[in-house]
Amino acid sequence: MPRTPLLLLLRRAYRPHTPPLSSSRNTGRSVPVQSLTPAPAYFQLRQILFESRVRDLVRYQEFHEPAPEKRRRKRKQADWRKYIEYVKAQVVLAKDLAL
Repeated sequence: MPRTPLLLLLRRAYRPHTPPLSSSRNTGRSVPVQSLTPAPAYFQLRQILFESRVRDLVRYQEFHEPAPEKRRRKRKQADWRKYIEYVKAQVVLAKDLAL
C-alpha cells in the first residue's frame, strides 16, 4: 500500500493539546503566552523541561532502544517529515489561490 500523506495523517497517533489550567503556576507542557512576544513563555517551557530532565530521558531511551523500536521510530519520523512537506505544499497552493 503506498504511503500517501493522508494515510500518514490517519495512521499517526496524535494527542490533542490540552489547554492550560486556570492557575498562575502551570504544570505539564502548557505555558500561557501572556505578553506580545512568546519569548518569556518559551524560556519558561525550556526551564520546565530542563528541571524535569525530559531531554536526558529521551536521549537515554533512544540510545537503549531495541532494534525493532528504533526502526519503528525512524519510520514514524520519516512519515511525519513527508506529511509536513505535503502540508507545506498545500499551504503554498492555498496561498496562490487566495491571490
